[in-house]
Amino acid sequence: GIIDLFGKEGAGLTEAVHINLYQFDRSWLLEEVLAWAKDNGNKKPILAKHLLGIGIRHPEEQRDSSIVALGSVRHGTVLYLHGSSGRRSLHRCLVMGGWHHGYLAGFLSE
Repeated sequence: GIIDLFGKEGAGLTEAVHINLYQFDRSWLLEEVLAWAKDNGNKKPILAKHLLGIGIRHPEEQRDSSIVALGSVRHGTVLYLHGSSGRRSLHRCLVMGGWHHGYLAGFLSE
């Protein structure tokens, strides 16, 4: 799992986690997706440490679709992984406004 790559100090992960990535069929707002998560089993959004783990453990995932860590909202911004065939990157952008339907939202799988 992700813990094997980070160790306890690197990302604060103390146990393996399972993450589900969800893609919506239209552009979406943060509040809409968090309400959907609550109504669908009270899903918990992934944090920055989980997003970093995806980037290290599964680097090709972000080349197909950008991945948003909705649990990383700080001061009106959120972290997301972005990529293309030639590069991968980590960004922080404003939460306000919508997200394109091609972005994936990550949630912890219980």
